[in-house]
Amino acid sequence: MSTIPATQRALVLQGGGALGAYEAGVFKAIYDRIFIEAGNESASLFDVIAGTSAGALSAAVLINHFVKKNSWKDSADKLVAFWSGLKTITIAEMIIGMNAFVRNSWNYLHAINPNIASAEAARRFWSSFQFDFTNLGVPKAYVPIMELNYKFFNPYSLSYWRYDYTRLRDYLKDFIDFPIMTSSDEGQPRLLVVSTDVQDYSSPVTFDSYEKMQDPKTKNNELVTDDKGQTTRWYSEYGKDDVKQEKHVVFYDGGLGLDQLIASALGKYALDHPYMEDRITNTQRQFWDGGYLSNTPLRELIQAHRAYWMSHPLNAKNKIKKVPDLKVYIVDLHAITQKTIPSDLDSIDDREHDILFHNKTRYDEKIAAVIADYVSLSEELIFLARKNGVSESKIDRLLDSPDSKKLKSRKRDGRPRAYRDLLDGRFKIIKLWHLERKDDPDTIYGKFTDFSFRSIDNLIRDGERDANGLLSKTPID
Repeated sequence: MSTIPATQRALVLQGGGALGAYEAGVFKAIYDRIFIEAGNESASLFDVIAGTSAGALSAAVLINHFVKKNSWKDSADKLVAFWSGLKTITIAEMIIGMNAFVRNSWNYLHAINPNIASAEAARRFWSSFQFDFTNLGVPKAYVPIMELNYKFFNPYSLSYWRYDYTRLRDYLKDFIDFPIMTSSDEGQPRLLVVSTDVQDYSSPVTFDSYEKMQDPKTKNNELVTDDKGQTTRWYSEYGKDDVKQEKHVVFYDGGLGLDQLIASALGKYALDHPYMEDRITNTQRQFWDGGYLSNTPLRELIQAHRAYWMSHPLNAKNKIKKVPDLKVYIVDLHAITQKTIPSDLDSIDDREHDILFHNKTRYDEKIAAVIADYVSLSEELIFLARKNGVSESKIDRLLDSPDSKKLKSRKRDGRPRAYRDLLDGRFKIIKLWHLERKDDPDTIYGKFTDFSFRSIDNLIRDGERDANGLLSKTPID
């Protein structure tokens, strides 16, 4: 790479368990528009894919496909195959979905009493029930295991369910060659996956397929090393930079591994959450699903994008660092709006789940746009100053002199800012393409664990249909 790109294209994939199949349909529609309709098999799709939980799994499958083939060709088929391979026939599917008499009888009861579920909702509910509360589980994802809970001798909760995800680890190995290592210098896309440190959730943890440009250091500029006194540029740092005991650095060997990917995807009741050692506090950290903190990792994309290009060697001689502008494409899995008011146990729990994991980045999107406008204004004012004879030395003196009386914000490490720091590496989000999956009348609380044949097929189909509808109005560019 000889120059910093002017713009890059990024895809952000939300988490949502089985709903991730919807993202496969969306990606297929995007792929078909760029590759099939355009007839260009060497076309570029995305420079960065950031994902959380199910979105992280989809992102990893796509990036790994590109690394193996050095092309996006057939990547959509690979992602569809990944999600299709998780679908499982259920007893409810056979009894309700495939039996017209049972299905019609259930719908008749629903017609005379709307408080009774429709046949389709019942099929989804009992399918999810099979996956979550029987030893069948999901053959290629997890198996439920009942555990005793006698901590308080509460007769209403003497047992509960936990989940063994060994099956998912094995399934991921069939689709992905770990570790995942990519490089911008080789024209490869970047993978970002987001997780949560359960012992310190002050900030999300982002794992990266790009090697860092600098060694990890503490606030006091001390080098962070492993237990052998060695350091590596494959690491994630998070927490509070200005407080030594609240900043964390975890290393991963030569690329983003299976543990880093799994760390993004396992919820609270998993049995096998990954552990990684924090080399600043020398403690073992446990990682949970990234959706608890950032289910739509737009902010993590913005931070990682700026940090990488700010430290890139191509920026070494630039007074004000250049960072490529972004075109961002976001796929939401949790419906923000709903026509009906939840009134029963399942619909209440379902709506709470949507509220907890829906896209919370709308404010971030507005702030990013406002910051971009302020940067543009500053650049215009600097241009006018030069045009009207103000010397470069005076402009530099103004931009480079930290003034704590005027600048109230500080750098992440606590040091005073200069005006140049406010302009340095700022980039614009020049396009925001947003697709939100809509809930249907048959939605259930367990939709995120419904890996039944019909549900996965419907999600892929719906994602492709909805994306094609939006692409006809706002195409990929």
